[in-house]
Amino acid sequence: NHLECYFVVEDAGQIVGAGGINSVQQQNVMRISWDFFHPESQGKGYGSALLQFRIEEIRKIWQVKYI
Repeated sequence: NHLECYFVVEDAGQIVGAGGINSVQQQNVMRISWDFFHPESQGKGYGSALLQFRIEEIRKIWQVKYI
């Protein structure tokens, strides 16, 4: 009953992190649900890029009004 998606971040063929989105019980609402990164990859902008990517993916779902 819940839409759950996750995305991975790769650098030079290595997975360095991941993050997800999912729906909540209210209609028209999606949640940035979790993310994690390898300690050595932190501070390189991957988290910011993944957050922006997920926001853009959510915006493609026309029913979603709130993140």
